Amino acid sequence: MNQPRFISGHAIPHYAGSRPGLFSALVKSCTHPTSSAYLDSVAEKLLQQFKGVPLVTLAQPGKAAGRLNSQLQGSVIKLNPAAAKSVVQMAVKLELLNENFFWSWKGHVINIICEKEKIQSESFLELDFAERIAYLKYYLEADGAMLLTLGEQILENPAGISTKDLFEKPFVDGAFPKIVRSYLELTGDLGRRTELRHKLGKYEAQSYDSYTRRHKILPRLIPLEDLGLLVREMTSEGETFLPLKRGAKIPLKILVGDLRNIETMEQRFARGEYFAIIANTLCDNVKVLSLDEHETLLSKEVAYVYMKLQDTGAAVYSLDAIGDVACTRLLANCAILASPEQVVELLQRLQKDRPYDVRFHVDRQGRPAYLILSENLLKEMGSDEHQ
Repeated sequence: MNQPRFISGHAIPHYAGSRPGLFSALVKSCTHPTSSAYLDSVAEKLLQQFKGVPLVTLAQPGKAAGRLNSQLQGSVIKLNPAAAKSVVQMAVKLELLNENFFWSWKGHVINIICEKEKIQSESFLELDFAERIAYLKYYLEADGAMLLTLGEQILENPAGISTKDLFEKPFVDGAFPKIVRSYLELTGDLGRRTELRHKLGKYEAQSYDSYTRRHKILPRLIPLEDLGLLVREMTSEGETFLPLKRGAKIPLKILVGDLRNIETMEQRFARGEYFAIIANTLCDNVKVLSLDEHETLLSKEVAYVYMKLQDTGAAVYSLDAIGDVACTRLLANCAILASPEQVVELLQRLQKDRPYDVRFHVDRQGRPAYLILSENLLKEMGSDEHQ
């Protein structure tokens, strides 16, 4: 990992634009798989689609206490031009869009995983299980160190943590230097250490007022509701966030326990264990995929994803996209834990038997990166969706 896993600067969305479902709408309705666009035009499309739609309800000081789904009156936040632009910028940071605002391979994943079409805009805001799996993976990849640090802070308070405390106390002021110091301890590369020391000095010299803390913390807390990790209560002094309980399980506690610390987190991520971590956090009674037992099932998933990618008009078909969609759908629909490496292994097996029907294009490091399947093999693999 070249940089500490946290998102900083202007890419952090306004809390009006922090719902992950907005990214689904951005991909499905406002951007293109292959054609570039301008930031302002993409943001305007998103703004028009969600014009007048309530996105977040925030507590107002002095209001009566209660849960968000009660009749409690709060401040209803809607999308505005600045927030719409920040959603697009955040999508770039999450690598859902390229710098020219068309889909990256992760954007293709969201397009396939999100089965909502151009219907009511509100439907995009409610994530289905497959979307929660995909978005949790991409938040971990981009902002995992901050998610871990914030999760630890929340779990230290059994009664929940109030936004008032988070905004008035210097938690976030110290979180950035703490994370950078952890990465500094993990590297012996001189150039890398120099870069991290410079970054550390910048963050140690900064202090934030409560307004700035609000805009750095709340957009990170709100997505965790949609991802099934937190619940939120409104009180007369603001919001209180508590770990969601699902039966006897507390998903946030499981996630933080699996990640443990920055070093362990990076080791697990380097081994490609994202789906194993997510399965343990969000799922019950998961069965680990065996290629010998589940080859036909996995083959159908690969064929399904490949045909969906063909429909977009893309010139090449990313193995990363095929792996992520196949693993996400198997976990969400069948409670089967697969890895992208198993997808590649399946395809390499097929290539040995049918070298003219399975071809790989490699990246600059010589690793398989793109896939070409013959139409005959694609038909044989089948493309039936799992119910």
